[in-house]
Amino acid sequence: MRKPSISEAIITAAAVIIAAFIGIYPSLRKKATEAPAVLAGTVVERDTNRAIGQATIVVTGRAEQAVTDDNGSFRIDISAGAPPQLRLHVSKTGYQTLDTIVAPAENLILPLHK
Repeated sequence: MRKPSISEAIITAAAVIIAAFIGIYPSLRKKATEAPAVLAGTVVERDTNRAIGQATIVVTGRAEQAVTDDNGSFRIDISAGAPPQLRLHVSKTGYQTLDTIVAPAENLILPLHK
């Protein structure tokens, strides 16, 4: 049995690397084009439209969540690869919990009812 030359070994190694890259390139390309999404807006009292501070917003089934500031504002950066619609669970003591499905946006108004 003949021992391969150095040039044959280099060509074989290059072919293996190229084949591996071609196999994973579509998934690398897809991940690179997916931008993180943003959920941002205000939690308000439904009847008076007053801002509700310290309300908790949880993205169901994911780790992302936020607590509103004193002006009722919140912002949640959603990691890349999120589905086009997300279920939110919004709660604050003294108010009925809101469960809703939203598309990522930066001007959401989430009303809570007493």
